[in-house]
Amino acid sequence: MEYDFIREKTGQYSIELSMGHEALANWINTEITDNQAQVEQILTTIHDLKSKLIREKSIIGKEYSLYLTMEDAEVMANSLHFQTEELGEQYTEENLSEDEDMSRSICGTDDLQYLLEEWLDFIRHH
Repeated sequence: MEYDFIREKTGQYSIELSMGHEALANWINTEITDNQAQVEQILTTIHDLKSKLIREKSIIGKEYSLYLTMEDAEVMANSLHFQTEELGEQYTEENLSEDEDMSRSICGTDDLQYLLEEWLDFIRHH
């Protein structure tokens, strides 16, 4: 996953990620921003997953939510989650519109850990 970390002249931080990971970038930009304590808490949760202290973890945000297992990390726009509940079994990967596809990202937990460690380093030192 390719990424660019940005610090605006205003001091605001943001991230841009490669295609297919737009929802993950949106989650970081809207739910985490430069909150170091929140990043550290998520990294601790990932460590707990890898240590098998917990099996899964859901972190529900205002606009996006993060769902973690030992292997995978999924970010989904809360609006998409409610749409999929309404559709029930009619929901499949194939019927995602382009807009919905940008509202959902999946990556490996290891990839998310690396990205968040790099993000934490960036917001601490820039």
